[in-house]
Amino acid sequence: MSSVNTNLWDSVLAAISKEVDVKYVDRWLRPIKLVEASCDKITLSAPNHFVKVFVEQNYLVKIKQILKKFAVDAELIFIEDKSAGEKTFEQTSPVKSLKGNVSGKLPASNTWVGSLYNAFTFDNFVSGDSNMAAYRAAETVSAGNLSVYNPLFIYGDTGLGKTHLMHAVSNKLQERFPKMRVLYVEANEFVREVSNAMRVEKGQVQDNVDKLREKYRSADLLLFDDIQFLKDKAKSLEMFFYVFNDLQLGERQIIITSDESPHAINMDKRMRSRFASGFQAEIMSPSADERVAILAQKADELGLKINNDLLVFLADNLAATNGRELIGALKQLELHASFEGETLSIEFAERVLAKNLKQTGIIVSPEKMIMAVSDAFSVKVQDLSSDKRTQAIVVPRGVAMYLMRVRLGMSLKEVGAHFGGRDHTTVMHSVEKITKRLETDDVLKNVIANIEKRVHSNA
Repeated sequence: MSSVNTNLWDSVLAAISKEVDVKYVDRWLRPIKLVEASCDKITLSAPNHFVKVFVEQNYLVKIKQILKKFAVDAELIFIEDKSAGEKTFEQTSPVKSLKGNVSGKLPASNTWVGSLYNAFTFDNFVSGDSNMAAYRAAETVSAGNLSVYNPLFIYGDTGLGKTHLMHAVSNKLQERFPKMRVLYVEANEFVREVSNAMRVEKGQVQDNVDKLREKYRSADLLLFDDIQFLKDKAKSLEMFFYVFNDLQLGERQIIITSDESPHAINMDKRMRSRFASGFQAEIMSPSADERVAILAQKADELGLKINNDLLVFLADNLAATNGRELIGALKQLELHASFEGETLSIEFAERVLAKNLKQTGIIVSPEKMIMAVSDAFSVKVQDLSSDKRTQAIVVPRGVAMYLMRVRLGMSLKEVGAHFGGRDHTTVMHSVEKITKRLETDDVLKNVIANIEKRVHSNA
């Protein structure tokens, strides 16, 4: 390919960088290669399927617009290069690079901290719109592509499958690479380790800290669960910062889970910057169809014969907001059916799971909640869904989003649809701001409490 063609793609990237944050250009667009350019056809190649789909959905129109500005009117073809030079586990060979470490020996078990859950696999993970970005990224890493999404930061409410995905990656990688060293640790355990390393005689502190750091840098794959528990723990954060740097410089894979988004965790800028250097994927509450799929899969695993009408009833009427709670209710139903010798039915479920079902006597619609917020703040309903950014509108809009997300259990996407089609990221940030403000603002607490009383008394 000529230098003229190479320069064409460089020029496209330079033009997009003026409109798109450079970190997104580096993450998504710079890995794309121009493989052919002629008067009739321009062919771009993505390094993997996930990047191809993401760019098609988010940047392909922009690329075409810029090419037209350059007077390029050729057909644009976008392909996935199956033989692209991604760094796989074999190519980077981290296990071989560990031969020079302090111990020089593989541990008796490849997983030497924490416990991996062999039952957590990709086969029994129910994927859908609520978790597709995290699922696809995890699949990519599990294929041995250890430099594509590093770190992989998965976040979302508790019980939505973050830990499941993390262990699914590890299980798949260990199938392919039996000698891979996997280190799994929960944040609270990490805090305890750091605390113990510091709680010794002065002369031994540095030695213990060095040993702890060496232990973590010996991993090929680090699974760090519930990192939100590190906030406000300065010594543990400092240790994690060094561990993170050691592993990333050694091209070792890091997977992190959190109940909070990276922006919501109270950590310093350098740590948030390192999270941003990889891929951040949110898992949201399952949709109605996904709730049915979760229940159906678990029922199959438990050997329960449940007809579709009962599955739909449970999905629609259980107050559970995540997969873990749905499965817990299903197990409870199974236990009672076994003890009582009953056949599973909607009537049986209504009796056994009465306390787990939504309180149907009080129904609050999203529209009713928005109306109550608009009355409380004396603003027009249409202003809440408008593009107005004045403080008089932003605060009540955030409160409405907060109540619909937290009190009505709606997904971020569903909430956004009621406010002019705002995307889930905008809704998430609005909800987080209100949540944070409620920690110190007693006036706002009272306003929200009064709104809730009003909607329930009028329901």
